[in-house]
Amino acid sequence: MKMTKLFTLFLLIAITLSSFGQTADEYFEQGLNKVDKADYNGAIINFTKVIVMNPNYTEAFFNRGYSKHSLKDYKGAILDFTKVIEISPNDANAYYNRSLAKIELIDYNGAIFDLTKAIEINPKSQILYYERAITKARLKDYSGAIMDFTNIINLNPNNAVAYYYRGNVTEDYGNLNNACNDWKKAAELGYTKAVEKLANKCN
Repeated sequence: MKMTKLFTLFLLIAITLSSFGQTADEYFEQGLNKVDKADYNGAIINFTKVIVMNPNYTEAFFNRGYSKHSLKDYKGAILDFTKVIEISPNDANAYYNRSLAKIELIDYNGAIFDLTKAIEINPKSQILYYERAITKARLKDYSGAIMDFTNIINLNPNNAVAYYYRGNVTEDYGNLNNACNDWKKAAELGYTKAVEKLANKCN
């Protein structure tokens, strides 16, 4: 009986020590697995454990920010992406993801600031120009939006989506003729929405 009790006690101690012995990397991997399963609350718990163990673990802050964003905790996400930027000022993805959270909070000027910083770090990213163009259009900065769509086209002349949306913004800017030219190019590149625009707006 005594041996059984001792063995049980030893087993409990071993399990407890094993739990306490997990490394930051192990908690991080568990967090990523929970993100893959859309268990964002569980992931946040794991990433927080990582951060307690290593306050400079940027990937943990980033993925916790992503998890918070997925739960629509946009302010919390901004705080985590801001921490990533403090630790790693040249992380374009952190600026980009912080901009997305700001867009959800209707902070378009703040989003443009972040997207501009991300573009300075990664000037060949089409998605960054696209998001900034759309955000500028929301602020009715049509000339700025047109410029960003043009930057995309300069990077990729076969980007039909960029031609299409530049056409939309150009129409809003009051230049239907140029808009039709963009829709025509988008249609030639196989973008079906542009065909509808041409039929409805252009002779």
